[in-house]
Amino acid sequence: MNKEAAKEHILKNLMPGDSLVGFFIAQQPFKLWLFFIIGPLAVLSMKQYFIAVTQKGIYFHRLNLPD
Repeated sequence: MNKEAAKEHILKNLMPGDSLVGFFIAQQPFKLWLFFIIGPLAVLSMKQYFIAVTQKGIYFHRLNLPD
């Protein structure tokens, strides 16, 4: 997902009356022990999130698979 699409997604899911301060992408690496069991498919265990900071709080938007 590109930066413009990510911002549009985040703005669409904000609570009414809230305003976006900024956002970034966070990644959790794949589990190394899983690599030894299933090989390169262990990369599918990676998790990616959009972290959006607003005037009223922080939002976590989980991505299933990276684009």
